[in-house]
Amino acid sequence: MHAITASVLGLMIFSLPAHAQKAAVKDEGEGVICVEGSRWNPTFADSRAIEAIPVPDSFRRMFGSADPCVRWSMGSDAIVDWHLRFGSVASVSTALSYISDNRRSVTVPTAYLPLLRSAFAAALPDLKRAAALKERPGLSHSVRYKFMQQSGKIAQLNEILRTREKYVLFGRQYLRAAEEFANPALLAKAETYISTAQAAADFLEPLESKPPVQGLLYFNLHRFETDDFRVRIALLRARISGRASDLDQANSILKALERPTDKALADLIYSGGDDFCDITDGVSDSEAIAAACRADNDINQRLPNIIIDRAQYDAIMAGVEGKELDAGYGSWTSLAERLLTFEALPDHGRCCGRSVGEDRLRLLMTRADYGARSVAGMRSTTASWAEKDRRYTAWRDTLMMLMQAERLAPPYTAPGRFARIAGQWLNIWRAGPVMFADQGERFDPMQDPEKQRFAAYLTASLSGLAEQATASR
Repeated sequence: MHAITASVLGLMIFSLPAHAQKAAVKDEGEGVICVEGSRWNPTFADSRAIEAIPVPDSFRRMFGSADPCVRWSMGSDAIVDWHLRFGSVASVSTALSYISDNRRSVTVPTAYLPLLRSAFAAALPDLKRAAALKERPGLSHSVRYKFMQQSGKIAQLNEILRTREKYVLFGRQYLRAAEEFANPALLAKAETYISTAQAAADFLEPLESKPPVQGLLYFNLHRFETDDFRVRIALLRARISGRASDLDQANSILKALERPTDKALADLIYSGGDDFCDITDGVSDSEAIAAACRADNDINQRLPNIIIDRAQYDAIMAGVEGKELDAGYGSWTSLAERLLTFEALPDHGRCCGRSVGEDRLRLLMTRADYGARSVAGMRSTTASWAEKDRRYTAWRDTLMMLMQAERLAPPYTAPGRFARIAGQWLNIWRAGPVMFADQGERFDPMQDPEKQRFAAYLTASLSGLAEQATASR
């Protein structure tokens, strides 16, 4: 009964009606100013019907709204989060296709780069004219920007530049879904968008610091974000394929992105206080290190990504080589755990659409996946005690990783994610009798009371979720 109640609560979290918050706007002759945004909440019925109707009508209405303030604030995070917690590969794929196919003025990636180059060449004469204009003292507006606002060629270029930002958004959402389900098709979609955005950034970056663009246009490239996506794409490909060549590619990208001081600084962040660049006084040259940290405008976005990606790389490397992961003090794994502990504190948090919970879950599931592969190949044999001990360690550690992952996905907030983790845990647990049949009563890990209770909890919860999903409405 308790498991059924928990599943009901999980669905009722989304029982608020979908609605838009009141959007206060005013027109000052220069466009609409949105004071408040919009919020979409799937209902109880929406969550029950997520597989049949992956994009509810309430979302479609808001996503396609003619109200500029509703349209401006309707991102894709809410519906993607919903599918990652409640849905499946099929449901999230449909939702992502709807989002990427229905955004206004979005060119297909294969046609984007030629269009961008052409638009820049067409706008170049007007950009040169704007740069040559002299600002008049005492005026409250910019002569240059007034000229640029009247240029159709520059307006067209700006619209195409916004398309690149949408590619980054689409790529991020496809990558989140690909990581959640370890799905190659979703990964391929993510890579298409991110590689196009990256190629566009390679074209734009040199232009931003030179006349006539310098001081007139700001491309908001945020390379630390797309660089991180490139690493995560390569890591996920290696995680899916298990090929050393894919892992080597991820390592090559990481090495190209890492700076000589990254590891030393990663050891020290938050060591002297609640701020990222607070360095403990016990470190030699702590003031100089802290100053250098604060002088890097992107440090608290770029370095956390490096730390977490390196921790995932180490987990995959250990799995590929069949070795235990080094999670000792100062390892990338321990640094990632320490970082995420601080980032989870109030008034902290992750930058740029990143989630502490998702980062933790990604690291745990990467380690658990390799443990599961190792366990799947183990059978009862007349092995040495050293081999039996290795077998037990792999089985125990994999169960432990999945237990930690389950705490991030309880059935009352993320029933779909919970079901995937619970199913994997139970499969590994049930492999125990076969793996340890030759050890007899002298050693029977299946009698561990805590794991027995956990197995009963997972089984009852899965049963409750299944009953809730098939119950009459």
